[in-house]
Amino acid sequence: MKAIVEHRSEKRVEVEGLTLCRSMKESLYIPSRIQDLSPSGLFLWAEDAFSTGENIEVVFAPDVKGHDSTKYIAEVVRMHPEMNRDFFGYGCKIKSSETITNISIGQAT
Repeated sequence: MKAIVEHRSEKRVEVEGLTLCRSMKESLYIPSRIQDLSPSGLFLWAEDAFSTGENIEVVFAPDVKGHDSTKYIAEVVRMHPEMNRDFFGYGCKIKSSETITNISIGQAT
């Protein structure tokens, strides 16, 4: 397998967490998992196939009740060459971020 070249100048922080993501061309969010995060980028695994150069939105739900959530707009800069349990892997460049307050996450009835 070809070695992956590091392009981030800031240190990555390994994080494991459930996120939601969507293509900026779509309205539906899909489940995804974050693997690592830095001030300039993130790596996530998602069920959908995105294209290199595509802009996506990634939403981190709060870990603790009462805390805010964070939304990132990121550009897919590379796709991992192998799938992980039916998930595609993406290296993304963060373009913007914002805090989301008063988010309500619940089960559909």
